[in-house]
Amino acid sequence: MRLMKTKKLKINRDLSTPKGKKLEGSIIEIECDSNNVPVDLFWRARVADSVIDNCVEFHKEKLKSKKDK
Repeated sequence: MRLMKTKKLKINRDLSTPKGKKLEGSIIEIECDSNNVPVDLFWRARVADSVIDNCVEFHKEKLKSKKDK
């Protein structure tokens, strides 16, 4: 049995997806397996293609320090 987790994905270019259009700059959550590979075939292909066209990337949240507040 695989463990599923959600990862945040940042959209770098406007995309038409099976569930509607996603705009540039959007951050969405997708389900991934334990190796951070998207479960959904569409998003798995987009992540693989992003090596070439940089259309999506995994979002890394910046932690705010107390100085930033």
